[in-house]
Amino acid sequence: MALDALVLRTHGFPAGRVFARRPGETYGDVAGREAPDVLTEDDCESIGADQVTYPQIPPAARDRIKSIIIPEFGGIDHLPDDPQALLRWLSPPAPTSPETAQSLPGRQPH
Repeated sequence: MALDALVLRTHGFPAGRVFARRPGETYGDVAGREAPDVLTEDDCESIGADQVTYPQIPPAARDRIKSIIIPEFGGIDHLPDDPQALLRWLSPPAPTSPETAQSLPGRQPH
Protein backbone atom coordinates (compact mmCIF):
# COMPACT_ATOMS: atom_id res chain seq x y z
CA MET A 1 0.00 0.00 0.00
CA ALA A 2 2.97 2.30 0.50
CA LEU A 3 3.65 2.18 -3.24
CA ASP A 4 0.01 3.02 -3.98
CA ALA A 5 0.22 6.02 -1.63
CA LEU A 6 3.46 7.14 -3.31
CA VAL A 7 1.90 6.97 -6.79
CA LEU A 8 -1.09 9.02 -5.63
CA ARG A 9 1.16 11.61 -3.97
CA THR A 10 3.44 11.78 -7.04
CA HIS A 11 0.45 12.57 -9.25
CA GLY A 12 -0.92 15.29 -7.00
CA PHE A 13 -3.83 13.49 -5.35
CA PRO A 14 -4.85 14.92 -1.99
CA ALA A 15 -3.55 13.19 1.12
CA GLY A 16 -5.84 10.55 2.57
CA ARG A 17 -6.13 6.96 3.62
CA VAL A 18 -5.42 4.18 1.12
CA PHE A 19 -7.47 1.01 1.56
CA ALA A 20 -6.70 -2.55 0.55
CA ARG A 21 -8.38 -5.91 0.79
CA ARG A 22 -7.37 -8.23 3.60
CA PRO A 23 -6.84 -11.92 2.78
CA GLY A 24 -10.17 -13.43 1.74
CA GLU A 25 -11.96 -10.08 1.42
CA THR A 26 -13.81 -8.74 -1.61
CA TYR A 27 -13.86 -5.08 -2.60
CA GLY A 28 -17.42 -5.09 -1.30
CA ASP A 29 -16.16 -6.19 2.11
CA VAL A 30 -13.72 -3.26 2.15
CA ALA A 31 -16.40 -0.78 1.09
CA GLY A 32 -18.81 -2.18 3.68
CA ARG A 33 -16.16 -1.99 6.40
CA GLU A 34 -15.16 1.58 5.56
CA ALA A 35 -18.74 2.70 4.76
CA PRO A 36 -18.06 5.76 2.58
CA ASP A 37 -20.88 8.23 2.08
CA VAL A 38 -20.41 7.91 -1.69
CA LEU A 39 -18.81 5.12 -3.73
CA THR A 40 -17.92 6.12 -7.29
CA GLU A 41 -16.75 3.35 -9.58
CA ASP A 42 -16.79 2.36 -13.21
CA ASP A 43 -19.05 -0.31 -14.64
CA CYS A 44 -16.19 -2.82 -15.11
CA GLU A 45 -17.26 -3.48 -18.69
CA SER A 46 -13.88 -4.86 -19.78
CA ILE A 47 -13.47 -7.25 -16.83
CA GLY A 48 -17.10 -8.18 -16.16
CA ALA A 49 -19.94 -6.63 -14.25
CA ASP A 50 -19.47 -9.16 -11.46
CA GLN A 51 -16.47 -7.02 -10.46
CA VAL A 52 -18.63 -3.97 -9.64
CA THR A 53 -18.12 -3.32 -5.93
CA TYR A 54 -21.54 -2.02 -4.90
CA PRO A 55 -23.46 -5.33 -5.27
CA GLN A 56 -20.75 -7.03 -3.17
CA ILE A 57 -21.35 -4.73 -0.17
CA PRO A 58 -23.34 -6.38 2.64
CA PRO A 59 -26.98 -5.21 2.36
CA ALA A 60 -27.05 -3.48 5.77
CA ALA A 61 -24.09 -1.29 4.79
CA ARG A 62 -25.25 -0.86 1.17
CA ASP A 63 -28.34 1.04 2.30
CA ARG A 64 -26.11 3.77 3.77
CA ILE A 65 -23.81 4.21 0.76
CA LYS A 66 -24.65 6.33 -2.29
CA SER A 67 -23.48 4.50 -5.42
CA ILE A 68 -22.43 6.35 -8.57
CA ILE A 69 -21.48 4.08 -11.44
CA ILE A 70 -19.99 5.60 -14.56
CA PRO A 71 -19.10 3.98 -17.88
CA GLU A 72 -15.61 2.50 -17.98
CA PHE A 73 -13.14 5.17 -19.17
CA GLY A 74 -16.03 7.66 -19.04
CA GLY A 75 -14.19 10.02 -16.74
CA ILE A 76 -15.51 11.88 -13.74
CA ASP A 77 -15.30 15.47 -15.01
CA HIS A 78 -19.11 15.62 -15.23
CA LEU A 79 -19.50 14.90 -11.50
CA PRO A 80 -19.84 17.76 -9.01
CA ASP A 81 -16.69 18.85 -7.17
CA ASP A 82 -18.63 19.32 -3.94
CA PRO A 83 -18.82 16.03 -2.00
CA GLN A 84 -22.21 17.00 -0.57
CA ALA A 85 -23.53 17.48 -4.10
CA LEU A 86 -22.52 13.89 -4.89
CA LEU A 87 -25.01 12.72 -2.28
CA ARG A 88 -27.76 14.38 -4.32
CA TRP A 89 -26.39 13.30 -7.72
CA LEU A 90 -29.09 11.69 -9.82
CA SER A 91 -27.78 8.51 -11.33
CA PRO A 92 -29.46 5.30 -12.42
CA PRO A 93 -30.29 2.94 -9.56
CA ALA A 94 -27.21 1.06 -8.42
CA PRO A 95 -27.11 -2.64 -9.17
CA THR A 96 -27.67 -4.89 -6.19
CA SER A 97 -26.24 -8.03 -7.75
CA PRO A 98 -23.77 -8.97 -10.50
CA GLU A 99 -26.75 -9.93 -12.63
CA THR A 100 -28.34 -6.49 -12.39
CA ALA A 101 -24.92 -4.91 -12.96
CA GLN A 102 -25.00 -6.55 -16.41
CA SER A 103 -27.97 -4.34 -17.27
CA LEU A 104 -26.27 -1.00 -16.51
CA PRO A 105 -27.06 1.68 -19.12
CA GLY A 106 -24.67 1.57 -22.05
CA ARG A 107 -23.47 -1.98 -21.43
CA GLN A 108 -23.08 -4.15 -24.47
CA PRO A 109 -23.95 -7.84 -24.24
CA HIS A 110 -20.87 -10.08 -24.38
